[in-house]
Amino acid sequence: MAIKPLTIAIENEVLNRIQQKLNNAVISPIPADQGWEKGTSIEYMLELLEYWKDKYDWRKQEAKLNRWKHYKATINKSDIHFIHEKGKGENPKPIILTHGWPDSFYRFDKIIELLTNP
Repeated sequence: MAIKPLTIAIENEVLNRIQQKLNNAVISPIPADQGWEKGTSIEYMLELLEYWKDKYDWRKQEAKLNRWKHYKATINKSDIHFIHEKGKGENPKPIILTHGWPDSFYRFDKIIELLTNP
């Protein structure tokens, strides 16, 4: 089993393509009286689009995610991503947190610090 350090680093080209898609998004209006019955309300979709286009800072989020020690292990030809943070204090106890699909390690973002630094 090979274990390698991993840094989350999305290429600028990928982020530029996403930005281009957001800039070119076409939102088809639905009748106002249908609200959420046949999909997302148009008002909410426009707010969400504006947020992703103009306010979301991927590099800031990337830096936040990379504050943890990420690794990738190849097991039976499958890549497994994990975070390994050692506990602080006199007698730290090991703990393994896992999640299933379709979930993410991000579920544990707020508690990693609490568990490793009492």
